[in-house]
Amino acid sequence: MKTISVISVLSLMLIAMDAQAQRSACGNLDTKFDVKVSPFVSPVADAEKAVVYIIERDLTAQTFTTPSSRIAMDGEWLGETKGDSYSYFTVTPGVHHLCADTKFGGVGGGGQAFLHFNANAGTTYFFEVRNMRVGDPKGNSGELSDVALMQLDEDQGEYRISLSAFVSSQRKN
Repeated sequence: MKTISVISVLSLMLIAMDAQAQRSACGNLDTKFDVKVSPFVSPVADAEKAVVYIIERDLTAQTFTTPSSRIAMDGEWLGETKGDSYSYFTVTPGVHHLCADTKFGGVGGGGQAFLHFNANAGTTYFFEVRNMRVGDPKGNSGELSDVALMQLDEDQGEYRISLSAFVSSQRKN
């Protein structure tokens, strides 16, 4: 009997932690963006801020739609990527909480991934949103997730950018 109550408490704690991660990292889930491939514009050098690249890697070649990922930091949506693409933004030094919210169009699936990092001024960071499409087509992925968010080292980040299109996004609402 004790085992069941401990497992129940741990499950509730994990659900609460996931909800807290979503509140601290993501923004209003109704926010939408227009995304388009754009000519690359280098970030303006600022010794007091860090540059953060978000690279979406689409590993879903067998699906009918190209996934898109909204990116939020510290509770505010910053933009969106689509397919094998990337974007960037600058941040102030300190701990930040990232959220990637991926959708696979009308075929279900997707999900959210979270990651926090400590930004240092004058440093460049690379993060990859990896869309894997491991759930079933109706979005009933259970414990599996169709999206992962991970930090890349500089060499891997530069390489992933070289294989991707730069995109800009504008908030619709």
